[in-house]
Amino acid sequence: MVLAIVGTLVWLVTHQGTASSTGQGLVGKPAPLASLQLASSEGHQVSLSQFSGKKVVLFFYEGSTCGSCQQELSLIQGLVAKRHDTVAVAATVDPVGTSTNVASQLKLSYPILADVNHQLGSAFNDFHVEVAGMDMGDVDNYAVYVLDAKGVVRWADQAPSTMWISDSDISAALNRA
Repeated sequence: MVLAIVGTLVWLVTHQGTASSTGQGLVGKPAPLASLQLASSEGHQVSLSQFSGKKVVLFFYEGSTCGSCQQELSLIQGLVAKRHDTVAVAATVDPVGTSTNVASQLKLSYPILADVNHQLGSAFNDFHVEVAGMDMGDVDNYAVYVLDAKGVVRWADQAPSTMWISDSDISAALNRA
């Protein structure tokens, strides 16, 4: 009996907040703030709702100086290029000018949203995420969300400690969405 209680307490402590820290709490729900308009690297306001009828890969990343973030931006470009029913959108706390430079350097065909006020990141439980007891600070967490054509979150993965989400995982999630 004591072992069962201790085991339960250990599980609760180690899994406290898992749904929000992995983004799984949003799966099966409409994307939050889908109509929120944010400035984009493409020079105009963009909202998730404008992609209705298409699957969306939404990538939150820390900023332009993150090497693995730039690799993921390019990887996502390759994934969506093969799918006519899918678009990609990235979001970062970087100012629009910085994101425009990144998009140009990487030759991205999708917008990077300027989430400078953390509205989108906060709505996706993806802002001020703690990693091993350390708050990552004033940035959106490294995460990918897959939305179906109706704007419902179908898959989520946050990876603040590894800073990498497998393209095969994203592709599998798109196939299921």
